Amino acid sequence: MMSRRKKKTQPVTPEAQQPVQAPVEPPASPQPVDNTALLDRLAALEKAMEGEEVGPVAQHRRQLAAEHARTHRPAGPAPEKATHCPYCGTPDSATGWRLLEVIPGNAYQEGVYNGWACTPCANVAQPPYVNGSRTIPNSYDLRSLLISTHFDIPPLRWLAHFGGRHKLTWEYATKPGIGPWSHVPDLDQWEHVAKLAERRHEAGVGGAAPIDWEWWWKRETVLVRKMQYDDTFNMYRPMPSYEPAPLPDSDTPEQLASEEQLVEELLKAKRRKEKEDEAAASADAARQARADEVRQHYLEHRKMLDEQYKAGRAELRAQYLAVLEHEGLTP
Repeated sequence: MMSRRKKKTQPVTPEAQQPVQAPVEPPASPQPVDNTALLDRLAALEKAMEGEEVGPVAQHRRQLAAEHARTHRPAGPAPEKATHCPYCGTPDSATGWRLLEVIPGNAYQEGVYNGWACTPCANVAQPPYVNGSRTIPNSYDLRSLLISTHFDIPPLRWLAHFGGRHKLTWEYATKPGIGPWSHVPDLDQWEHVAKLAERRHEAGVGGAAPIDWEWWWKRETVLVRKMQYDDTFNMYRPMPSYEPAPLPDSDTPEQLASEEQLVEELLKAKRRKEKEDEAAASADAARQARADEVRQHYLEHRKMLDEQYKAGRAELRAQYLAVLEHEGLTP
């Protein structure tokens, strides 16, 4: 058998396997960066915050302080462009000033003005936040609440209406005055009405007149002739109609005097009831004190008798054991 010829292959040298690399250029040296401005800003910031806390609580305090400085001014003349308080008219507030800002679309702030107001009026128009919330009065109650604040009585939302029953009006200031509410001409009468309102509030009576419901449902009808269209004659002419009798005037001096007398009677009854309740409470306290005294006496004597009983039993047992020992008996 003939052998096959082996194909001769040229051996590959290690130098032939390595790829040819391009010459690598040396890296360029970095250019120097000028950080002077950045360092100056950092130094100024550190100097400004030196000694200040940087936590969230401290930041919140600083925000509150900035807001307070924006919306509050110290006592003295009206700040900036304001000439007087838009409510009471004082040009020089002894309690300071506060900025009122109306929230757009809030119907409850119809009587609130944009601008500066003295602190007492501002605290009524826009009360400060308490636990994150506040109640802004509407324009119908704001006037009454301002009157209540001025005369230092409980807030009565019907006080302006009650003053109207006494033919009194309470208006806001349109120009600077001598002092708070100096533009109101009947301050002495208003003060008397405010005291009456405070007594009515204490007696549980509102500012409106009491209604006689028996007369309301049994009131008669009266004949009234009004211009109405008559189809028969094709024209407008007075036509008879019956309507309920009009309500009697409840703002007469006699009616107001009778209401004051009723209020005094209610207050006397309330005082009498309070005294009776106080006397009943005192009697109950006296009975409870006497019951506690008797129980203490009982407990003391029971303890004494228990101790005597224990001592007597111990003595009797000692005598019993002594007799058994003398007789030579076992217990």
